[in-house]
Amino acid sequence: MSLFKTVFLNENDQLWAMEQMQTHRLSLGIEMNDGLIASIIHRLQVPIYTHNAKDMLKLLPAQLVIVPYQL
Repeated sequence: MSLFKTVFLNENDQLWAMEQMQTHRLSLGIEMNDGLIASIIHRLQVPIYTHNAKDMLKLLPAQLVIVPYQL
């Protein structure tokens, strides 16, 4: 894990996540943790490799959500 850089939330990330929750929580069933993770991906515009693509695609464009392999 030492090869990875830790990226912390900033105020804008939290505001973006809160906006997504207000806009989409009921209609799309977005969870707060997914919103916070997606906010950093949104800010940095770097892809996330996740098996949780279904939830991340509710918040992020498809080119930023990558499933690393099929289980």
